Amino acid sequence: MQKEYTQTKEQVLEGLRTDRQGLSAQEAEKRLQEHGENRLKEAEKLTLFQRFVQQLKDPMLLILLAAVAYLLTQEYVVYDDEGKAHLELPWSRKEPEKPQPDSTPVPDDVDITREEPQRQKVEAIHAWELPYGCLGSDPGYLLTDREAVAVNVKMYDGSVAYHTAVALPEGILTGGLSTSRNLQTILDSNCYTVARLACFCDNAFADAQQEQASLCAADGTLYRDDSGRRWLDPSKPGTLRYITDLAKECAQMGFDEILLDWFLYPISGDQSALELPADKTVVLKDFAQALEKQLPEGTVLSVVLRETPSADNGVTAELLASCFDRVYVMPDADASALPTGYDRATRVVTMAGYAPESGSYLVTQ
Repeated sequence: MQKEYTQTKEQVLEGLRTDRQGLSAQEAEKRLQEHGENRLKEAEKLTLFQRFVQQLKDPMLLILLAAVAYLLTQEYVVYDDEGKAHLELPWSRKEPEKPQPDSTPVPDDVDITREEPQRQKVEAIHAWELPYGCLGSDPGYLLTDREAVAVNVKMYDGSVAYHTAVALPEGILTGGLSTSRNLQTILDSNCYTVARLACFCDNAFADAQQEQASLCAADGTLYRDDSGRRWLDPSKPGTLRYITDLAKECAQMGFDEILLDWFLYPISGDQSALELPADKTVVLKDFAQALEKQLPEGTVLSVVLRETPSADNGVTAELLASCFDRVYVMPDADASALPTGYDRATRVVTMAGYAPESGSYLVTQ
């Protein structure tokens, strides 16, 4: 049969049984009755359920569903004594039997006391304090023949010696990116590492976070001690959050020990307008315990004893013994009030400009 596009007009019209004027109304009606409307037959529409079933026939979808089911049930897989796996779903688990309370009466004359938790055991330490600014260059030469080193990660002026990821307000000086690399050199060495961190004496953070963290008078005026230093308020949540974040970051980076410096209430300067707590020791104890809970397990928590323990500065012998693994004693402080049985060979560290002949020590700069 000859293709339409190769035919003449007359041949095409003859094949379609029409002329140039088109079909007449009678012819169009006749052909409509004979052939039906000029429309493609629509496919039968599927219901929503039928489409869902068709999707389930896709092998890739079945593989994905199986993978999801496997991942979701992993936490419910338990192994018996023979090493066989069983699926134990939440609603099929048996609740453990609750122990029956002891109904034995307690005599009235029994003295019930609550003991403080035992501190972790520590070894004697012979450490050297690295100079502030040592992170500005490769500190490898400073580690030669050193058993332990202490790094000043935060000073009382508020500056942070390394490039910290802790969010800081404007005005806080920190180390550049190179300080993080140099700090890692120290942490990767064979030395026992101590992060010395100034707590409540902090000029920069007190200036930047006056309402949230600073020690202030009732009218909002910043407190200054006799040397003009500003202080953070241990009772304010902003202080706890900031110091805890830095201590936690240092421990997670790899420091073996966190040494809290300036951990006390100030006793100099005009304090007449300050609203100080009735029991400063309770505030400091709550602070230390809250901070320690955020540290990785096994991190040693220590404190610098700058002044002789007293109710005025809030530091007491009981606080030192119950909250800290070690006490670093500065020359002007008296550690004789520490409890009997406190292991002075390992838990009391002498701070001096030289290495003593015996005991634990930190040689300071």
